[in-house]
Amino acid sequence: MALLAAYLREHPQDREILQFAAEFAARGAADQAAAIDYYQRLYQETRDPLVRRQLLDLLVAAERFKEAMPLQEEEAGQFPENQEALHRLALLHYWQQDYQAAAQVYQRLLERGAEDAALRREAAQAADAAQQVDQALGHYLWLYGRYQGKPEYALALARLWSQKGNHAEAVAVLGPLAQNKPEPELLRWYALELLLVRDFAKSLKVYEAAWQAGDTHQETIVNLARLYAQKRHFARAAGFWDEASRRQLLKGDLAWEAALTYSYARRYGEALETLGPLHRRDPKNPKVLLFLGQLNLYQENWARAAHYFSAYLKEKPDDEAVQEQLAEVLSFRPETREKALSQYGAILKRRDSLALRLKRVALLLSNRRWQDAARELKDCPRAQEPQFLREQARLCLWLGDLEAALGHYQAFLQKEPRHREASLEMARVLVYLGRAPEALEVLRALRVGQAGVRLDQPGDRVLLTAHIEATLAHRDWPEAQRWALRLFCSQFPGKHRLARDWAEARSWLQEGPPPTALDLEERAWVARVLCRHPDLEKNGEIIRTACDLVILNLRKNRYHHPSLLILSYLLPRLPRYEDLSRMVRRIPGIRADGPEYVAALAFFDGNLGRQGGKLDYLLHVLKEYRHHRWPDSPGELLALAELARELGDSLAATHYYDRALALRPGDQRIAALKLNCQMRRQDWSEVLKTLQKQGNDPAAALAVARLYLQQGQYEGVKAATRKIPEGHPCYPQALLLAAQANRLERNYKEALKTLEKLSGRVPREELLMEQARVLEGMGDKRAAGVYEGIIRSQPDSQAARIARARRDRSRGDWARAYIFPLRPGIFGPFPGFPDAVAPGGQNPGPPGSPGVHGQQQALWRHLPSCGRFLDHQGPACAIGGGIPGIQSKHHQPRCPDFPRENRIAGTGGQPPAPGRGGPGAGAALSGGPAAAQRGDYRPALLEAG
Repeated sequence: MALLAAYLREHPQDREILQFAAEFAARGAADQAAAIDYYQRLYQETRDPLVRRQLLDLLVAAERFKEAMPLQEEEAGQFPENQEALHRLALLHYWQQDYQAAAQVYQRLLERGAEDAALRREAAQAADAAQQVDQALGHYLWLYGRYQGKPEYALALARLWSQKGNHAEAVAVLGPLAQNKPEPELLRWYALELLLVRDFAKSLKVYEAAWQAGDTHQETIVNLARLYAQKRHFARAAGFWDEASRRQLLKGDLAWEAALTYSYARRYGEALETLGPLHRRDPKNPKVLLFLGQLNLYQENWARAAHYFSAYLKEKPDDEAVQEQLAEVLSFRPETREKALSQYGAILKRRDSLALRLKRVALLLSNRRWQDAARELKDCPRAQEPQFLREQARLCLWLGDLEAALGHYQAFLQKEPRHREASLEMARVLVYLGRAPEALEVLRALRVGQAGVRLDQPGDRVLLTAHIEATLAHRDWPEAQRWALRLFCSQFPGKHRLARDWAEARSWLQEGPPPTALDLEERAWVARVLCRHPDLEKNGEIIRTACDLVILNLRKNRYHHPSLLILSYLLPRLPRYEDLSRMVRRIPGIRADGPEYVAALAFFDGNLGRQGGKLDYLLHVLKEYRHHRWPDSPGELLALAELARELGDSLAATHYYDRALALRPGDQRIAALKLNCQMRRQDWSEVLKTLQKQGNDPAAALAVARLYLQQGQYEGVKAATRKIPEGHPCYPQALLLAAQANRLERNYKEALKTLEKLSGRVPREELLMEQARVLEGMGDKRAAGVYEGIIRSQPDSQAARIARARRDRSRGDWARAYIFPLRPGIFGPFPGFPDAVAPGGQNPGPPGSPGVHGQQQALWRHLPSCGRFLDHQGPACAIGGGIPGIQSKHHQPRCPDFPRENRIAGTGGQPPAPGRGGPGAGAALSGGPAAAQRGDYRPALLEAG
């Protein structure tokens, strides 16, 4: 080679030697560069195509594609029909990574050799490298069809479809490949394509198969967690995030996703731990602060939640949604409720919203700011949206504004007439308002969910309880018994009929625990109804069933006040000492064998005897339980007071009213209920104290005057009436009471002057009756003429009958005065006891009251101690004389210091409605013979006299 090189330096134009030197150098790999140089010099001299081809081969072998490219282009241009030259040119472009040019050359080649599979494969590769997806897809589709889904072409085709965004086609291509024991990479790819076409169920199955096959790739773990979370399987999703955390993969957005999944899985501690590094890295990041606040909110960690929400609002003070969340969080803690109210107020200054105003009112009620809550609720407009209407109704009910609550419920049901819960709530409001028949109509209109149950006999327990409450308020005891039995039997869904009676129902209970037992309140309602059973003290099964129900309640909650009140009512009615002994061991909290029990029982036994001592001890324990823990809701306290009053324990009812007034000191309705209860107890001193606490209220002053008149304290009457201003509607009645007080003090002139002021302000008959009585007391004969005027104005009225008897008395005709024809209801209801006699003559007193008029008899027995009520100057004294306990010395004619003759103070002189017997009539007729039953009262009166 050295000789040839030396020779060619001296004779560079010698073509033969140059060709020989090139061929000789091309034989050895070490002389490739010299061979290429000799062929280049030779080609420049000869321009021979054969020399060019040999030079191209050497350049390609030496990977000197840039130098070979011009020669190959010249070759292809000189022989355009030469497929091999074009193929080599395409390869050179490809090897030079000029994929665009290579793809173009392959297109020219395929125009002549379209069926050449090898050429097609190279063209597909070139187009793929040139990112000519459509062209590459065309080539691979041809190859995929030609070779019947060969995996090599299927994978390339799936990859190109995925790049193009046609993931459904990629899934179709990869599906067959994933059936035959694929590699984990292929399964992950297939699952990802399924995920991209939103076939989450199939994607989850493929990822699960990859996981079970041992694929622990990050993509598999993360996507499994996401797919389980998408199916709301948060516990399993959290398990895969645990795996990702163990592999230290929770960084960036993955940490957010993991924390969110942990929160949905109720694993708030792990969620907070996951967000901890992010918060430490950027403590003022609003996104992190908001998420941390929400996580603490879910954990009911109100202080921490408020801290993070407050920190978030420092960064973004205009976020109203977070401001509402902060106010809500602050409202959960009693010590921060004032801050919550301030927060709600600040939000409402920016944006007036009825929903926020209702939330603020509810918070005021929770904070027992009744007056502020009432004022703000009154300022709220009537809502148009149904949900806000119902919330307004509930708030009015919470405030005790029953009429407003009823109006809101009615408006709500006009918009959503089929809303079951709202109908039930409205029915209860009607019960509270004393409109039990309307409540029953609402309840009957509700459809039931059980097959085979009539619409007027609902089968679900909520409706059953509501029916019991309404029928009790309606005083329909037999109907309440039927509903209670139905509620009790609902515990046994396997029984296909109701129990015949309470004995059979109790036998079902003794067969074993009920499949669906009643809850605390349902058992209390059933026991409350059983207290009204007519055979309570005669039928042992009934009283034992009621005791079992309340004992079970006390085992769940020994401070359940309704059960304590009911049990206190039932214990004295247990027939035997052994029943009381068993109760000692059944009531929770009593250590029957402890020294404390023995000592306490010994004390009670020593005072009351064996049975009385044990009974008094048990009642003492129940009373202590009631006093140990009081309810804190005024509505609940009022309901308990009503229950105590229904069971005859007026003292306990007064205590409940006192507790309710302590919570709501300005509530006049509760004060009126307490006053009514005190009057039922005939505790006149307490009634006077209660009325005097009402200050300058004219109605209260009028009631005080009436009480003073009943007790014969006439100076007190005049002092109380002076507190009533002249323009007030109660002023005429106050003047009438003052005139009566003056008459009873024998100050007749002052009484007549007072009556002159009443002309035209009270009914004429009432005014004439009082004037006649004053004249009669003065001994003036004009009294008979005044009585005659009353008789002529209304001959057939009750007032005329009374005036006729008084006229005869004033004339001295005592025989005619004593036997004047009375009608039922000559005496009006006792003042202050508007519900002393229930509609229809039913007895509203506690169970066991003696007859329909038992309460009236109790009031009349009290007459000698509470004051002189009757004017014993005529026939009424004959009635009073027949009542045990009234002294006969008061039956002297013309007793001047007796009050009115046959009208209890406060009735205003108006005759009572026909058919309503007052206390006097009830007492007189309750012991009369059959003549009184027939309506002939004269034999009864004569016999009583």
